[in-house]
Amino acid sequence: MRPKGIRLYFIGEQGDVFVLPTSEKFSVVATNRLGGICLATPAISDGTLLFRTTETLLAIGARKSVR
Repeated sequence: MRPKGIRLYFIGEQGDVFVLPTSEKFSVVATNRLGGICLATPAISDGTLLFRTTETLLAIGARKSVR
């Protein structure tokens, strides 16, 4: 049994991030462009996805309130 709502993120060297659901049938629910070549492995820290391209570092996650 696969958990519902779980997404898999795959990144191509040209900077395209492909979002796939965990389901019996293959599909791509989104393709996002990072705007640069990406040869690094993405990282996860405190609920934030980190992508490094040859030009920049991108952090994608929910905005956190500052105390």
